[in-house]
Amino acid sequence: MRHGFMETIAERLADRGIATFRYQFPYMEQGSRRPDPPPVLMATVRSAVTAAMGAAGDLPLLAGGKSLGGRMTSMAAAEKPLPDVRGLVFFG
Repeated sequence: MRHGFMETIAERLADRGIATFRYQFPYMEQGSRRPDPPPVLMATVRSAVTAAMGAAGDLPLLAGGKSLGGRMTSMAAAEKPLPDVRGLVFFG
């Protein structure tokens, strides 16, 4: 979430009037290097989408991420559609 690449992407999107909603997985919050199991990661994606929906109002919602975040977002969407998400975006 605070990786320089993600901060730059968020800033560049903001320059174009596109809001972002960044979050971290639990293992990152705990300072661990070992990722959580996929069900935990996908549940985190779904929780983030729900929170973003509440913050976005009527704005169109896209979901995605970089690396593991992108993979888990695509896996969560493949398992069950993400509510109100109009598309997926991946950054590497």
